[in-house]
Amino acid sequence: ANAVDAAADVAGGVVCLSGRRDAHQVRLAVQDNGPGIAPAQRERIFDLYYTTKSTGTGLGLSLVQRIAAEHGGRIDVDSRVGRGSTFTLHLPLTEADAA
Repeated sequence: ANAVDAAADVAGGVVCLSGRRDAHQVRLAVQDNGPGIAPAQRERIFDLYYTTKSTGTGLGLSLVQRIAAEHGGRIDVDSRVGRGSTFTLHLPLTEADAA
């Protein structure tokens, strides 16, 4: 939802989803060509209840980060102001998954 909202802020907004699996993990990425996230905001986007939206709760990214960590994973963000953002969820494979 965040990527769709961000892409809606630019003409020709695009959201791309991609996934990749290797021997040890699955990576899921959500990329948009929205306005990007300013460095000062990026430091806080995973904080519980932090939002820049008038109707946002500030729960989404915080919960994703927590759930990923509980499963031994992480979420990374790469964002450039004026060019967009990519959020990548890294989740480890279990032995059963790898087989």
